[in-house]
Amino acid sequence: MLLVIQQLLQQALKNAIQKQLLPGFSVAPLSNKDKRDIPLSLISVEISDKEEFGDYNSNLPFKIAKLSNVAPEKVGSILTSELRQIPQGNNFFSQIEATKGYINFYLSPDYLLQSLQTILRQRDRYGYVIPKTGRNLVIDYSSPNIAKSFGIGHLRSTVIGQALYNLYSYRGWKCIGDNHLGDWGTQFGILIYQINKLIEGKNRRDQKEILQNLTIKDLERMYVEFHKQLEENPQLKEQAKEWFRRLEKREKKALQIWKLCLSLSLREFNRIYKLLSIKFDYSIGESFYSRKARILLREIQKKGLAKKSEGALIMEFPDSNLPPALLLKSDGSTTYFLRDLAAVKYRLKKWHPKMIIYEVGADQSLHFRQLFQAVKLLKWDEVKLVHIAHGLIRDKEGKFSTRLGRTISLEKVLNEAIRKSEELMEKSETKRRLSCSEKKEIAHAIGIGGIKYNILSYHYSKDIIFDWEKILNLQGNSGPYLQYTYVRCYSIIQKAQKEGVRLGKLKKGISLNKDEIVLLRTLVKFPDVVQVAAEKFAPNLLCDYLYNLSSLYNYFYQQFPILKAPEEDRSKRVQLTLATSYILRRGFYLLGMPVITKM
Repeated sequence: MLLVIQQLLQQALKNAIQKQLLPGFSVAPLSNKDKRDIPLSLISVEISDKEEFGDYNSNLPFKIAKLSNVAPEKVGSILTSELRQIPQGNNFFSQIEATKGYINFYLSPDYLLQSLQTILRQRDRYGYVIPKTGRNLVIDYSSPNIAKSFGIGHLRSTVIGQALYNLYSYRGWKCIGDNHLGDWGTQFGILIYQINKLIEGKNRRDQKEILQNLTIKDLERMYVEFHKQLEENPQLKEQAKEWFRRLEKREKKALQIWKLCLSLSLREFNRIYKLLSIKFDYSIGESFYSRKARILLREIQKKGLAKKSEGALIMEFPDSNLPPALLLKSDGSTTYFLRDLAAVKYRLKKWHPKMIIYEVGADQSLHFRQLFQAVKLLKWDEVKLVHIAHGLIRDKEGKFSTRLGRTISLEKVLNEAIRKSEELMEKSETKRRLSCSEKKEIAHAIGIGGIKYNILSYHYSKDIIFDWEKILNLQGNSGPYLQYTYVRCYSIIQKAQKEGVRLGKLKKGISLNKDEIVLLRTLVKFPDVVQVAAEKFAPNLLCDYLYNLSSLYNYFYQQFPILKAPEEDRSKRVQLTLATSYILRRGFYLLGMPVITKM
């Protein structure tokens, strides 16, 4: 509907211009390069959250007023008059009104009922867009560092990235999810130095035994110990750099220890991804780009974009306030920046994306500003690059930190969420009707769903204080509350089917009361909410919508009988319940939340 309203406003504005109803207005400042026309992207339309502002509204009169000699209120009146004369608009809206410079659109009862029938027919494919050729999108997300426990800090990138993948796939994009593993860099010089010190002087059998018994916790401990030792002996830093140089040269010993770190980490990561039901199309580590980075460096040098500085190579960014980026260290080793630039080139050549999204923490903002500027200097800017800079997950003491030894294992968090969910279920009345396996399955779904929803319900830019009570709250804006609403809908539908209530097709000539219309008005906006959530890279907008829908349905359930309603009301209320279940189920899928039918 957002696109329909944009097109109607575009047509109304054209008509007003032709009739010279907007003196002093020129289309030129807003026009496309090749034609003097108002581009749809500049005609903003919002989904209303209050009934008095209609179902949708637009502030277009304010934009036109700034470019004409006509006040916003008058522009709104002119455009509203023109809108009412467009036949197509009369099919969708019962009322179009101008108020205080805004134009409000109210969906008609006929359109609402048609949309309800569409939902019932399309089920949880309502709003799905068939993929189009040439709309490829790469999403770089999760990207944990090797040789560290999968900490809670990477949860946001993992969960938000997967949600964006799902949203854009649903909107007709061909998505490529790439887990860009942090498996290269000086930190591996640190670990190789520490592990080599551990096995140095031992015979082969003892070395093998020590290496086989190493755990992720051992690697983390060594990393923390190194930084403590570094405070007393700064020369250790050169030892770590030397081991990373040897790794880049693919020396056997360095490579052997690096592969051990990689193997230990991947086992843990895959266990976490299985718990979260997260899948990637590709998991390509930084190490893959190490040699490609050196080839790219020659291209950068040929284009005159590399400059020597104190024995190193840097790239400067003229006409910007950005500091230079380091391409090659003075010791000859490659940098994270150069490897990331090589990754962009690889992705462009392999997948030809229109857009690349990086779901990475806000502390990497400078890096991505430099990276995107480098892409422009290299004239690869046919692709849109976006950094989704998420905030931190904090405990009450502040930021989690591996270097300081203050972190929390994500696996422990997930298992604790499942355990707490089991405790909640033990207090419920329904536990007696569930088998042990059902209890475990439901507890897993509630725990994981609660964690994911809690992460996604915040705008990505905000920090989150980790709070168990909020995550697993059965009331209010939480994952379990939404899951409970779906279970309620599912239970009603199952009972209705047993009682022979007709499902899937509306009776002709039905009418809806005010509260039924409010619920239906919310249901039909689902495709627009998904569109806006994707365009703004904001899954929290979908969370807000699903919470609002759940609240409206639960109010509806409490106010009106459904299965015990009179015959003329029972069928339509069951249909509204069925439609609500379809939208909730599809919303859960897009957010990556488990669907359960018992709770």
